Amino acid sequence: MNSWRRLSLRVQLWLLVLLAVVPTLAVIGYVFTQSLRLRINELKENGLRFCRLQAAYQERIVDEARELLTVLSGLTCWREGDSEYCRGQLLALEAKHRAYRNLVAIDSTGRIRCSAEPVPEPVNVADQEGFGKVLTTRRFVVSKYSISRITGSPCVIFLYPVIEGSTGDVEAVVTATLDLEIEHQYLSRVSLPQDLFVVALDETGTILTCNSTSPYQPGEQMPSPALLEAIRRNREGVVDLTDPDGIKRTYAFAPVGSEPVAWTVSIGMRRDIALAPIHRRFANIFIGISVATALALIAARVFAGQYILRPVGAVVEATRKLAAGELRTRVGEPHASREIVELGAAFDQMAASLEKHTTAFRALATRLQAIREEESARIAREMHDQLGQALSSLKLDLS
Repeated sequence: MNSWRRLSLRVQLWLLVLLAVVPTLAVIGYVFTQSLRLRINELKENGLRFCRLQAAYQERIVDEARELLTVLSGLTCWREGDSEYCRGQLLALEAKHRAYRNLVAIDSTGRIRCSAEPVPEPVNVADQEGFGKVLTTRRFVVSKYSISRITGSPCVIFLYPVIEGSTGDVEAVVTATLDLEIEHQYLSRVSLPQDLFVVALDETGTILTCNSTSPYQPGEQMPSPALLEAIRRNREGVVDLTDPDGIKRTYAFAPVGSEPVAWTVSIGMRRDIALAPIHRRFANIFIGISVATALALIAARVFAGQYILRPVGAVVEATRKLAAGELRTRVGEPHASREIVELGAAFDQMAASLEKHTTAFRALATRLQAIREEESARIAREMHDQLGQALSSLKLDLS
């Protein structure tokens, strides 16, 4: 409290203005943090919803491939050994399903029996991605990212076992090749903001396809081990990560297919760009408050100088002059608030009363001095007269 009293009135007014701004800044800070939290939650929800939609679309591709291979496994043309007739049948079937680049029938040893695309030389695909797995599991299998040995294009191969009825052994494997270039063209046409990108990842983290805003390319390994670990732990979810390039991103991901999971669709969202509108809006608010505070401080300085400090200074100066004996000193009617005007009027009344009483005291002192001088003169005359009479009497007696 003593420190506050030592401050000048102008500084006290400035501090009051600043104290009035503090609650506003606190409210704005709270609203800012809540806006960021809501925006991040909205970002995560929208990202996961988009991933689910993309996964549902791509899951239809997997289901269509399963149905296509089921039909292909029931054909007899690849069993009859007439390669040209078989190839014509496969091409006719492929024409109805343009997402697939090639349909192939392979025996259990890996030798190609029939292919819709011409095979320039004998090719054994026993070591092909997914072939050994389909023989072991006897179930529909989706391969990892690979390069087709027949077409030379990046692809994902769907493999379906053909079970021999009497023995229950795998008689052959029929495959359909998904052309990833077609999928890449499709995703490239998906309109997304620059801060968002979509990738499809196989189980090893290799990028199968992506849209045009992606910083990565098909065939590359996804350079975020934390994202791949999150996908391995949870089939679906949202994670906040800092990528190796130092950029903070929020990733949402969802699986394509259930048993088996063909691949995973993920959307990456840059948090700095996504949250930039909120930062800009609140930065503008903060700048506005700062400007308003500066104007308030200037106004407080001008107002305090004109209507408080100057009138109070006039009262103080008048008090000093009055103390120095200038009894005619008056404040007058200052251009100030009602309280200061009343203070000035009270001072003027006090000064007038003091002047009146001081004048009266001076007149009384002057009168008392005159009376004292008159009494002294009278006493002196009387003593002179009495002394003169006494001397005259003494003179007569001596005579």
